[in-house]
Amino acid sequence: MKPDPANPPPPAAPKRILVVDDDVSTCRLVQSYLTKRGYDVSLAHDATTGLNLVQQQTFDLVVTDMIMPGLSGFDLLLEVKKLRPLMPVIIITGKPKVEAAVACMRTGAFDYLTKPLNLTRFLEHVQLGLEASDRVKLASRDERPERYLTRWHNIAGYDLLKVLGEGGLGVVFLAEKADAQGQPQRYALKVLKPDILAQEDGATSIERFLREARLASSTIHPNIIRIFDYGVTPEEQIPYIVMEYIQGEPLTYYIMNGDLLNYSQKAFVVRQAASALAAVHAAHLYHRDIKPDNILIGENLRVILTDFGIATNPDAHRLTTTGFLIGSPAYMPPEAYQHKQVDARSDIFALGTVAYELFLGVAPFDGDSLAELADAIQHDEPLDPLRLDAHLPTVLAEIIAKMLAKKPDERFQTARGVVAALDEFLQPESRLKNLIRKLNT
Repeated sequence: MKPDPANPPPPAAPKRILVVDDDVSTCRLVQSYLTKRGYDVSLAHDATTGLNLVQQQTFDLVVTDMIMPGLSGFDLLLEVKKLRPLMPVIIITGKPKVEAAVACMRTGAFDYLTKPLNLTRFLEHVQLGLEASDRVKLASRDERPERYLTRWHNIAGYDLLKVLGEGGLGVVFLAEKADAQGQPQRYALKVLKPDILAQEDGATSIERFLREARLASSTIHPNIIRIFDYGVTPEEQIPYIVMEYIQGEPLTYYIMNGDLLNYSQKAFVVRQAASALAAVHAAHLYHRDIKPDNILIGENLRVILTDFGIATNPDAHRLTTTGFLIGSPAYMPPEAYQHKQVDARSDIFALGTVAYELFLGVAPFDGDSLAELADAIQHDEPLDPLRLDAHLPTVLAEIIAKMLAKKPDERFQTARGVVAALDEFLQPESRLKNLIRKLNT
């Protein structure tokens, strides 16, 4: 039966709705309208803050504007679907485009509405979205990540203590196991979700999962996540990866809180990530998914590069499909959208996008849809960093610009070259020597 917008049934427990819009008046209007009808509404005025809330809290529905500074509503939709694949997301926009609507619906949006909002019609769609959310919860019985602890207490000899995080494919636990001296050691243990294993392509998912472990463990570097163990449990056939446990935050946190780090500290972070990439490339691998969420920051600003799930070597074709995008759209280089061969310089472009966000707090490329984002990455030049921050050291602006060159031949040719360039900035004596050398020539 179609919901009656004039008399919505009072929820037994307040449904939690997250509204993300940079238009403060729209946020307040929607919050007031929904709150009066018994819903618990949280607000975020940009997609990055909204994503952080989704990572930390549980919502029944997300409503997001499409066009916002920095991450767009489409970017938020992509990330929400990775974290909570079944959570309904309603997209609203003041500039409706058929292509954008198609892209959003294909990506998993529950609905696509246009501004100005007809509040009665909007409420109908909110109620339908919440009904869909209830059906999902009923089917899964319990949406909380902690439900996995009722199923698993120990995997491959590792005691599971708590859930650290849950994505679309896997769950990561804090795990503990005694070492050879009998001392308990803590790890991050990642497993594939049971529903992924039950799907028709479950075998391929297992292969990708174990391949991630093999690739990550093949490269030993202080800035690459350490893999201690991996395999498949003999009884339940659960694939697992045991990694070092990092107490820290993803780089996204530092991008959202831009004033926490100074220029040198940010350069140090990018330098470590580039050093990790140099080791990956030396092993004849390409990461292919460099983004803030895959870069963890631990104690003393130690960078840890994670998630080798779609890493490839130059000859790997079997687990990727020609014609499909592999990676996170906002960080992919122009050649990836053109379905050309990617290489080490493609990872450098992605790291350049991350660096731009870290230093300037905004993304270098934006679009209302995946098609517009792809076009911007391929053809638009990002705004000059010095126009966004006049105090940014010129050398850093030049390094970022070179990493983001459209043509691979015009970028740094190796990640080691990025490291060397940042070392020149980070080491005052080197900068002084260069200045003296320039003055003498």
